Amino acid sequence: MNKQFVTILLTMVFFSMNAMAANVEITADNGIEWHQNAQKMVAVGNAKAVRENMTLVADKISAFYRDKKTDGNSKVYRVKSENNVYINDLESKAYADDADYYIEKGIMFLKGKPAKIIAGSDKILADDIIELYLNENKAIARGNAHAKREGNDIFADVMTIFFKTDGKNKDIDKVEVFGNVKIKTATETITGDKGLYMVKEGVATVSGDVEIKQEKNNLKGGYAKINLNTGISKLFASEKNRVKGVFKPKEDQK
Repeated sequence: MNKQFVTILLTMVFFSMNAMAANVEITADNGIEWHQNAQKMVAVGNAKAVRENMTLVADKISAFYRDKKTDGNSKVYRVKSENNVYINDLESKAYADDADYYIEKGIMFLKGKPAKIIAGSDKILADDIIELYLNENKAIARGNAHAKREGNDIFADVMTIFFKTDGKNKDIDKVEVFGNVKIKTATETITGDKGLYMVKEGVATVSGDVEIKQEKNNLKGGYAKINLNTGISKLFASEKNRVKGVFKPKEDQK
């Protein structure tokens, strides 16, 4: 996965207070409502918020604010988007049924069946929720989480993506996966209980009742290391699991 995927996470901050006040254009087919007592603005019907190259579209967008005691100005602290949510920054796209962004905490929740983020050929999907923790440099995908890149697929119940900062740049550092882990490459399928993918090295480690399937050949062991760049997999024994395998010649695989 490349740093294009990170763009969608970083540019979510366009909903900061200054941006909402000066640089964001909000339109809606059915109008914009101002609820003074509830301290919120609601755009309904193909609602759209645009700032420079960033666009948020949903059936309904609600911006919640509170008044500052010092100067009397208002501060937006939460933006909630409902139904048919679409976020586009030209390089990355996100889709969800609902999105909820807590600006001060730097947290956004994308919910959908599935919620997904797409950057080039890279995709992150989850049936339950994708949680973006901008201040902590991480994202968590829950519920049949699925990461896809260049013909390789990683599946798990829960997937946590960590980022590292190098000057002004942010890159994906590693991906941790838990529960019903499965890695599919062009030649094999690896399953296990948990895993760790180091992005720079291109190496994934899977542990816990590991099984590797190549056509009708089958290997089992304690943990495996898979190089997604070279396509080479290595299987190792653990204290509880010896390495064992069943190999069938091609003439027996007909």
